[in-house]
Amino acid sequence: MHRFQSFWPPVLLMPLLLLGLAGCSGPCDANTGPNLDPNLVSANGLVYLNSPASHSLYAVEMSTGSIRWTYRASGVTLLDHDLLYIDDADYTMKSLDARTGALLWQKVGRNGSAVSTLFAATDHLAYIAGDDGLLEAVNGRDGTVLWHHVLKVDPPGSVTDDPASLQVMNGVVYLTTVSSSVYAFRERDGALLWQFNTKQGNRLNVLTSPAFGDGMVFLSADQTYALRLSDGKLLWRSAHKGGLLEANGILYLDASRFLDPMDPTGSLRRVDSVFALQASDGTLVWQRSFAPPSPGEHTEVHTMQLLEHGLVIFSTSASDRKGFADHLFALSASNGTQVWEDALPDRRYSFRAWQGVLYLISGINRVSGPGLLEALRETDGAVLWSRSLQQVGVLITNDAIYAGIGGNTDPQCAPVSSAQLAKLQLSDASPIWQRQLDPAPDLWVFTKRIFVILGGLLSLLGLLAFLVARKGRPKAQLPSPLPEESALAVPVASVSGMLRLGWLLLFVPGIVLLLVAALMAVQGIH
Repeated sequence: MHRFQSFWPPVLLMPLLLLGLAGCSGPCDANTGPNLDPNLVSANGLVYLNSPASHSLYAVEMSTGSIRWTYRASGVTLLDHDLLYIDDADYTMKSLDARTGALLWQKVGRNGSAVSTLFAATDHLAYIAGDDGLLEAVNGRDGTVLWHHVLKVDPPGSVTDDPASLQVMNGVVYLTTVSSSVYAFRERDGALLWQFNTKQGNRLNVLTSPAFGDGMVFLSADQTYALRLSDGKLLWRSAHKGGLLEANGILYLDASRFLDPMDPTGSLRRVDSVFALQASDGTLVWQRSFAPPSPGEHTEVHTMQLLEHGLVIFSTSASDRKGFADHLFALSASNGTQVWEDALPDRRYSFRAWQGVLYLISGINRVSGPGLLEALRETDGAVLWSRSLQQVGVLITNDAIYAGIGGNTDPQCAPVSSAQLAKLQLSDASPIWQRQLDPAPDLWVFTKRIFVILGGLLSLLGLLAFLVARKGRPKAQLPSPLPEESALAVPVASVSGMLRLGWLLLFVPGIVLLLVAALMAVQGIH
C-alpha cells in the first residue's frame, strides 16, 4: 500500500502534462514559414490560391473577392478547364470540381519507397509520373487509368527516365524526359507513334525545356535538335545549346559555355550569348553576346522571355568584389540590337508580360525588405509605376492584377500575415478589394479538441473518484465485541470499495484519449 501511495501523485499529474501537449503543435503553429509562390490560377470566374501555410486551397470570386469554397489540402495545383488537381503534401493526388470544390477522386502517391506525382493535366486527362519510370494517363473525372507507359533511357535497357515537359497538340502527347528522349504518344490510347533519343554512347544528356513551332519540336541537350512533329525525323542540328524559344519562324537560343573547360583553377567565368536561328534549317540570323564586362565577373543566371515588342534578357552576374548585379536587356527580335537596359537591385525576380507592359515581381525578403511589383513599358523600359506590397504571387488578366500570398513570409515564425488575396488596378496597382483568407475547416483539429475535452473530463472525474475513495476509507481500529445472539451482517460491496476500483474505469480511458491527442499534436496533424 505504501508503494502505491508514493506512486499515484506523479501518475495523477499526467493529465495536466498531456492537456498542455495536446493543445499545441509547436511554437510556429500560427506562422508556419514562408510561401513565396501561391501558384495563382484562374478559370470559371474564380481565382484559385494554394496556401501551404494554412494547408488550404481557396476559390475566390474574381469580381467581388467573396470566397466560393475552400478545401483542406495544399501542394502543387494544376487547372484543366473545370477540373482542379492538387498533389497534396501528404502524397495524395486529388481531383476536384473547380466550380464547387467537390472531391471527384483521390489516389495515394506513395507505395513503400516508390513515389508518384501529378506531372501535367490537359484535355481532362491527368498524367501521373512515378519514380519507377511509369507514366499513367488518368481520366480526370473518375481516376481510371486509360493507358500507361514505362519510360526508359534505352529502349532495350532497364534504366528509367523522368519526365521533363509535356504538351498535347492535335491528339498527340509530346513528352520530353530529363535525360535524353522525346516521345510522341497517341492521346486516346497511349500508342507510341515515335521516339527520339539524344543519348550518345553511354553518356546521358540533360534536356532543357523544348520549343514547338512550324510543325517542329526543338530540343537542346548536348546540341540543339530540330525534329518533325509528324514522325520525329531529324531535320537539322546545331552545335549551340541552351534555353529555347520559338516565334514567327525564328528559334531563339540562350547559350552558355565555360571560357576554358580545362581551366586548372576551376574558374566559373562563362560567356553567354543569344542566337537567333531560322527554324526551318537552323541558319544563323543574328547573334548577341552578353560577356561579363570585366575579368572578375561571371554570369550566374541568364534567362530570356519573348514579349510583344521584342526579346527581354534577364542576366545576373557575380563579381568577386561586388557581389551580384542584375540587368534587364531588351533586344529587337528581328536583328538583336539593344533597345534599352535597366539595372536592378539584387532580388529574387519573376516576370509577367501583358499588353505591352512588363511586370517585375519580387517577394518579401529579410535582406531586401518588402515585396515589389513594378510595371515597365516594353518599348523603352520606362517605369510606369512601382508598388511595395506584401503579396508575391501575381496573376495578370485583361482588367486587373491579382496579388496573393499563401501564408507567412520570410523569416520563419515572424508574425507577418495569414493567407490573403488582393485585386489591383492595372493602371497603377491601386487596391480594388483585399481579402484575408481563414484556413479551411479541419476535421482533425475538431477531433483533437474532442479528444482533449473528453479525455480531460474523464481523467479529472477519475481523480475525484480516487480522492473520494481515499477520504471515505475507515481508519484502522480494533474490532468491537459483538453483542451475544446478534447477527453478523457482511455487506456485499461498499461505495468506497467500488470507488477504489471504479476510478480506474474513468481515469485510464481519459489518459488514452489525451495520449492520442498529444500524439496528433506532436506529429503535426492539423
